[in-house]
Amino acid sequence: MTHNSGPLFPRADTSLEIAFREFVRVTAEYFKDVFPPGADCERICREFMSLERAREQLTLVNNAIDGGLRGRRVLEIGAGCGAQLMSAARDFGAHAVGVEPGDEEFPANINLGRAFFASMGMSPTLVDAPGECLPFADNTFDAVFSFNVLEHVNDPARMLSEAVRVLAPGGTAFILAPNYGSFWEGHYSIPWIPHMPRPMARLFVKIFRRSPKYVDTLNFVTEGRMKRWLRPHAHCIHIVDWGFNIWAARLRTADFSEWAELRRLKRIVQLIGRLGLVPMVTALGKLLRWQTPIILVFRKNNLNGQTPS
Repeated sequence: MTHNSGPLFPRADTSLEIAFREFVRVTAEYFKDVFPPGADCERICREFMSLERAREQLTLVNNAIDGGLRGRRVLEIGAGCGAQLMSAARDFGAHAVGVEPGDEEFPANINLGRAFFASMGMSPTLVDAPGECLPFADNTFDAVFSFNVLEHVNDPARMLSEAVRVLAPGGTAFILAPNYGSFWEGHYSIPWIPHMPRPMARLFVKIFRRSPKYVDTLNFVTEGRMKRWLRPHAHCIHIVDWGFNIWAARLRTADFSEWAELRRLKRIVQLIGRLGLVPMVTALGKLLRWQTPIILVFRKNNLNGQTPS
């Protein structure tokens, strides 16, 4: 599946263009030894801002919530450049709020997000805050979602605790994260050895001539670790899904988009299909929890303690 590579911005906007160019520069510098050789950094950055991609991702969130996102108070943890937040408001009719840390390490995200909103004549709230310390009262949001954030925060257990805290009774959380118990690492766009310890991972990425420094910035998220992080909240949430069925369907059909460097993963999936290995890989994947990404969906119990239907 290919995507529109036409103009990123619908009309001339100098401030947005300046913010985007700074975002590309910072991204290229930060990921120069992480992205595959020859990767088109500007294209990847454009795709971070793609509303087509955002709608595709938000459709998964919308489908996970009874009655969808329309009219709901929703929070995105790690809003990045704001495309998903904008789509939640514009395409799905949600009352959207996002948090994104604007620290000295990577301030280009939040700066670009704010310029993006202004250029579109929209004003979703984008707050400078980390996912581990949400500046909102308890029970504020009907839905909380994040995409590829949990592996980057300083304290993933704390981020999940904060998601539970600000979620209203009966509300739904949708947390998508890479699975380090599976065979693919999306930041480096390389095959992966499941449950690899960090020292081995540093050596492993060197085989692909990539910098091992980025490994040290990642939380090696797995389904088992997420269950442990959520254990203190077992009394007040109900886990609905871990994303296995979505992974199995993509494995069976190879029908998924090729954003960023996912075309590399698609080639592997297509090879599995040509070799007739899909049933075996699916069965082993179910047993060993290979789904990638992990798509955790949980609901917060109602005030009377009952599990939402």
